[in-house]
Amino acid sequence: MAPRAPDPLSLRRLHPGHFAFMRAVVQGMDERASWERYLRVAGEPVDLRTIRRTVAWIRDAFAAAAHREQRPGTARLILINPEAASAAPPASAEVGQTHAPTLEEFALSRGLEDFSEDEQLEAYKEAYPPRAAAAPATAVAARRAQSRRARLIARQLEALRWLEQRVAQAPRAIDPVEAWLAPAMARRLRPAGIVTLADLVARINARGARWWRGIAGIGQGKAARIQDWLRVHQQAIGICQGEHAWRPRRQLGDADLASVVSRGSALLPYEKFDVPPGLEGRGRAGHTDREALDAWIGTPGARGRAPATVRGYRKEAERLLLWAVLERRKPMSQMDRDDARAYLEFLAAPPAHWCGPRHHQRWSPLWRPLEAGLGAGALAQARAVARVLFTHWVAVGHVATNPFDGVATPEEAARSAPAARPPIHTQHWDAIEAALARRAEGPRRQRLHRAMAWLRHGALRPTQLLRAVCGDLSTVPVPGHGRDQTWQLLVRFRGRPAQARPLAPSLIDLLPPQPAAPETPLLSAGVHGREEGAVWRTPSGLYKAVKAVLIEAATLVHPSHAGALRAASPSRLIARTANG
Repeated sequence: MAPRAPDPLSLRRLHPGHFAFMRAVVQGMDERASWERYLRVAGEPVDLRTIRRTVAWIRDAFAAAAHREQRPGTARLILINPEAASAAPPASAEVGQTHAPTLEEFALSRGLEDFSEDEQLEAYKEAYPPRAAAAPATAVAARRAQSRRARLIARQLEALRWLEQRVAQAPRAIDPVEAWLAPAMARRLRPAGIVTLADLVARINARGARWWRGIAGIGQGKAARIQDWLRVHQQAIGICQGEHAWRPRRQLGDADLASVVSRGSALLPYEKFDVPPGLEGRGRAGHTDREALDAWIGTPGARGRAPATVRGYRKEAERLLLWAVLERRKPMSQMDRDDARAYLEFLAAPPAHWCGPRHHQRWSPLWRPLEAGLGAGALAQARAVARVLFTHWVAVGHVATNPFDGVATPEEAARSAPAARPPIHTQHWDAIEAALARRAEGPRRQRLHRAMAWLRHGALRPTQLLRAVCGDLSTVPVPGHGRDQTWQLLVRFRGRPAQARPLAPSLIDLLPPQPAAPETPLLSAGVHGREEGAVWRTPSGLYKAVKAVLIEAATLVHPSHAGALRAASPSRLIARTANG
């Protein structure tokens, strides 16, 4: 669902263009020409009704700002129309009106309350002359009216300069589009997910000159005006449009596209990714992991491979490098078998920020390493390529062992018997419970305690646990026990039918007594409060949280048992507890 647009008038900001436009209007310049010069770039059409409506809004906004600055006189002064203040005397006054207003009433009606009393009297006598002077001196009155108008304009210009110094704002990247663009324009942008100016520039840079395609009501002309406005204010916004956004795609060369995204240590393509210091890795031959990867991709044997094979190897190497550095925070050359398992689990259920449509090319900021989680065949291929890579590294002396040897994909591991895995002893679990108890009360501890219990007694792999929702729970009768029922969980796999597994009552006791919505994740049911990051959304995040508890638990046991806890992983918690 598209974000709901706020009231546009409550968000629009006063910027230097508004003040320049009003200075022109106050001095009697053509409104349409002044609009074209100072405000049309915000996207609104040159329509006289729109101009007049905006002038009224600007005057009211100026007056409100002056009131906030505790300058009510300035507020009234800005609202005065110079033409009305210097209007010719009414016909009734020329023949000596018998019911003339008081001086105060006259000043209020003409907007002259902030002028001196002498100036008010002068204007009053021109409008309501004594009967003896009823025949007006037309030329003199006109000159005085013109002089009064000039003084009023000068005071208004001075007030505008004073007010601009205090309330004029420059656009910022975090500002909503309604604050700066025409309301109709902003309403068209929001359904496309463009909420702030930063979103707008990001879309332009990600899609290039035809960024407006797919946005209803925005064509090439409106898009050009928006880009012009952003360019005028790019220094204040702090985000620039790339040069590629001003030319059609067919006119851009490889060098132009290569400059769109700068090098860095974020989630970037292999050729743009810089490994952060301390995570470069270094093999026994002295080469960094990146150098060893480049050498593997370009080995003599690679020259005989088909181009598609080389691209596939490079893609898998790219994903593995990005995951090890950004998600695991360790060099590739230091990966062990637990890391290899976690990597395959990650590929099966990657976080959203790792995924994007395939059509986004490598030059685009929208490029991502994956489209979605990999199926069984793609996971097997990823493992095979990683195994080939590390086999080569072992052969050239970059690493001592291959962490992917003997590692199963998540689906293969799910088919193996949990009891075949190394057990965690009862005393280990006592230490784990103690480590959990030392953590601060809150939703993070509650989720973590539940995750540890389900990993221990539910025979679920981390990816399966993260996929499990309350709608997967059900009860079934216990054969031969009358009305007794037991709980079961429907475990889902990729590429094969789901499987119902019985659950221990202790696991159900960890869930809230009131049923949650079917789509609620098991780890979040009944847990109130937010926590930072995406710890409970990805296998990698769950691994880090559980691993931290295991390392802390290792400090609470005898040194002879500490090594087993430090070496343990979430996958090992699936094993049945030894001796109970």
